[in-house]
Amino acid sequence: MGEWAFNVGVVIALVMGLASNFAVVQSNEAILMGILVAMGLVSGFMNVTEKETKDFLLVGVVLLISASAGSATLASLGGIGAAMANVFGYLLVFIMPQTLVVALKAVRAMSKDA
Repeated sequence: MGEWAFNVGVVIALVMGLASNFAVVQSNEAILMGILVAMGLVSGFMNVTEKETKDFLLVGVVLLISASAGSATLASLGGIGAAMANVFGYLLVFIMPQTLVVALKAVRAMSKDA
């Protein structure tokens, strides 16, 4: 289920970002973003093993930083740049809960060892 949540979440983020100017996405944005957050949480709880934690957190932080910086830069370009900025924004909504869950699991695992 976690792998499906990840794959579907990425597809939803891409579709929402590319179709963000359409009324269907705009009127249902809060619901769709809630779905992205829920899928990010499910994916974070179910997909990342303890062995993969460090790699996932490194990649997650890089994605969060690059998507955040990239969206600000691309938004100023307009056209396709603005669409890509929207995609990055929705990917942030999806990746952030995953990274938070995995980081909290890592902190919990480290506190058990102490």
